Amino acid sequence: MRKMLRRLTALAALGALTQLAACATYPQQQPGYYGTYQPQPSAQPAEQVQYAEAQVLSATPVYQQVQVARPRQECRQAQTDNSGGHVAGTLLGGALGGLVGTQFGKGSGNAAMTALGAVAGAVAGNSVAAQSDGRVQTQCQTINDYVMQRQANGYDVTYRYNGQVFHTHSAVDPGATIRVRVGVAPVQ
Repeated sequence: MRKMLRRLTALAALGALTQLAACATYPQQQPGYYGTYQPQPSAQPAEQVQYAEAQVLSATPVYQQVQVARPRQECRQAQTDNSGGHVAGTLLGGALGGLVGTQFGKGSGNAAMTALGAVAGAVAGNSVAAQSDGRVQTQCQTINDYVMQRQANGYDVTYRYNGQVFHTHSAVDPGATIRVRVGVAPVQ
């Protein structure tokens, strides 16, 4: 089985290579190919770049107004609803009362004591459930208040380089000097 799987894998790989070879185009078939390398003329000559330091004349902070969320917690006292507890308390009390009632009496007296215990237990269970109803709990939730706030958004920088004054925007305060890129390229 392994041998057959290896053969199938090898055949699949050979088929894939054949398909790739059929798709390949050779340079001799492309228009404009002459068998030698010919560099393509560039649209513009390469620019010669240098870096220098320029004197900062001013750096003015730029601010923008942004909306910011300020979360706060709001809490209130709430009375819990335990309306389902009355039914559960009544049923549980009745079952326990009936169980206790079976311990007393014989014959028909036993049945009467069981019924009496069930009724007494149901009344007691309902009463206990009613007392636990209306508990007060603290409920809190987070509320976002949105305020407009002024945030720094960089610096408008005025600098002097080679006797000329320039302006730019910088993400950070550049200090006394700013690094500039100086490029030289011939005009054609």
